[in-house]
This record gives sequence, C-alpha cells and structure tokens, in this order.
Amino acid sequence: GGAINFASTLDGTFSLDANTTGTTTFGGVVGGTSALTTLTTNAGGTTAINGGAITTSGAQLFSDAVILGGASTLSSTGAGITASNSGNSAAGNILALNTAGSATMRFDTFALGASVIGGNLDLTASGTISQSGALAVAGTTGLTATGQNIVLTHAGNNFGGAVSATGASIQLADSNALMLGTVTSGGSLTVAAGGLLTVSGAASGTAVSLKGGGLTNTSTISGTTSITVDASTGTLTNTGGTITNGGGVSTVPIILKGDSMNLSGGTITGGAALVTLTSGTVGRVIRVGAAAVGGELGLTQANLASLTTTGGLMIGDPTHTGDIIVGGPITPLAGVSGGFTINNGYDGGAGGPTAGKILGSGGGLINVADNVKLRAYGDIGSAGTSVNIGANVLSLISSTE
Repeated sequence: GGAINFASTLDGTFSLDANTTGTTTFGGVVGGTSALTTLTTNAGGTTAINGGAITTSGAQLFSDAVILGGASTLSSTGAGITASNSGNSAAGNILALNTAGSATMRFDTFALGASVIGGNLDLTASGTISQSGALAVAGTTGLTATGQNIVLTHAGNNFGGAVSATGASIQLADSNALMLGTVTSGGSLTVAAGGLLTVSGAASGTAVSLKGGGLTNTSTISGTTSITVDASTGTLTNTGGTITNGGGVSTVPIILKGDSMNLSGGTITGGAALVTLTSGTVGRVIRVGAAAVGGELGLTQANLASLTTTGGLMIGDPTHTGDIIVGGPITPLAGVSGGFTINNGYDGGAGGPTAGKILGSGGGLINVADNVKLRAYGDIGSAGTSVNIGANVLSLISSTE
C-alpha cells in the first residue's frame, strides 16, 4: 500500500509490474534509451506520469488512476496501450499516443498531440475531446464524450476505419477518404473529408453538414435545424440510404450537392421543407429530366422521384452560374408538391446578365402539375432553346431587369 517512486529515468528490456494501492510516480522519461518490454500497474492506486514519456516494446496496461503531470507521450512499438480507469485525469495536459496496436483510453479530457495508432482507437471522456496534432488511426475509431464537444479537425487527420462518435457537438475532418459509423450529436454535426465520405451508420444532429470528394450514404442522415449533404466534385449516391428532416410538418431545409448524383432507390424525406438539388461546382451545367451529357450534372426523372416533400423542390440555387438545361420531359412527381423551381443565380449576385441561363433542349418539357418558377440572373430561353411548360401549370418567370 506504500508509494513507489521512480525519481529519474528508467530503461531496460524488462517487464515492469508496479503493484501498490498507493501512488506510483514516474518522475523521468521511461524507456527513452532502451524501451521496457511491458508496463503494468494494478487497480486501487494512482500512477503519476511526470516524466513526459513512456516507451515499451510490448503492452502498457494502467489499471489504476493515471494522472498526467505535464504533456505526455505513451508509445508501444509492438502492442497496445490501455488506460481506462474512470479516475484518469489529463489535468489539462496534452497526451500523444503512438502504438503499433490498439489504444483504449478514458480520461476527463483529451487534448491529443500528434498520434499514430496501428490498431483501433477508443476514447471515452467526461469532458471534451480535441487535438493539437494530426491523428492517424489504421483501424476503427470510437469517440464518446456524452454532453461534451468533440473537435478533431486537424488537416492531417487520417482515419483508416469507421469513425463512431457521441457528443454534444461534433466536428470531424480527414485529409483522405472517411467512413462514418454511428455518429450522434446533441448539437451540430460537421464532417469534412478530402476523399470519398461514406455514411455507413446513422448520422444525426441539429445542423448537419457532411462534405466529401464524393459521398455515399447507405444509412440515415437526419437533422433538426438544417441538412447539407455535399459530394463536391464527386458523386452523391443515396441509392440505399435515407436523408430526412423527420418528415411531417418539418420545415428544416435539405440541400443536396454533387457534380453527379445517383438518388434513385433511396429515400429523401423533406416534410414541409424546401429540398434543393444543385451541383457541387457552381459553374457546372445541370441537365434536368435527362441523363448528363459529358461533364454535366444529370437529374433524371428517377432521381427527382426519390423525393418526398410538400415544401417544394429547387434545382440550382442563388449562387449557381452554369447553364441549367431542361433536357427531357419532367412528369408529375408523386411525392413532391409546393412548387417546382429552377434557380440559376437569381438573388445571389452570381455575376451579371451574362451568367448562366435556363434553356430548353427541344425535347424538354416541364409538366409537373405544380407551380413552376424559373429564376435566372442570365437569360431564360433563347432562339431555338425555348423552355416548354406543360398545360395547366402556372409559370412565374423572373430574371434581371
């Protein structure tokens, strides 16, 4: 039950078991010159890491409460690191983890330094989870900070496996492709990936913003104040997924972006809100009612039929500048009412009279049995490219004066 005190550096290729119900203190660097084989502490006491770094070639298992006396780095070149006592405290200090195996950690707060995890990462905090250096995880990542914020937005982050998280507000970033498991935010949810963003588990929050270089949803994306799902220059695929604001009388807007889209077979539930479909690149040509030609965004009848809303459907938006072409017949959409709008830069200050136009294609016909609004900062129709509106449909056409 007495104290164990390593006042200075500690080196050697041996396994160390520090067993006491008192305090074990590491006052100097451990394994800095010659890594220990393993390090184990028993439950019931306290471990004070005051030397800044511990390195082993095998596993590190801290069963008692760990207290960091300063910025610390725990490293294992051949196994995992576990410190999951509910009494663990970082005391406001940065903690870096470098292990060939997995890391299972529980602290009051995490301020992660640059860390490399060869296996899975599991972090549980009673406070916030944040970072000051890049985080690379080869396996899955689990983040739990119930009632607290999670902010892991370093530009160098690289999550190899699925990331699951629970927190009050969640922000995640990955420089490459990213897969989300179940992510539950009590507040806003913001996720950005440099490559393909895959949503494989339910992603929910208040204001939800998901962006990747391509985005595939096979689960459910839901938000209670706003929803933006942005595939940027890639493809937005929702063939097996659901995007919803809760339906019913919800007026939470849904904005879907991508330079190509494949929505047929999925579910998009807008309740009584406006649903917007537009390109990820503002200058991309959008072809409505027909497949894309070349590098256009093609919004076919099948894509449009995946929507359910009474709050209206908008193609394009106030910042769009590329032409929007009615490329084929658009017939009534069973799940959509509240207006059919094509907006090409109107009210967005997107250039001037020569900005993108709304054009027909000869075979295009808007016949949606709903109010139709055509808004453009540039021209609406031109010689040989008139926009045809079906019978019994109100046409409200606006453009620059």
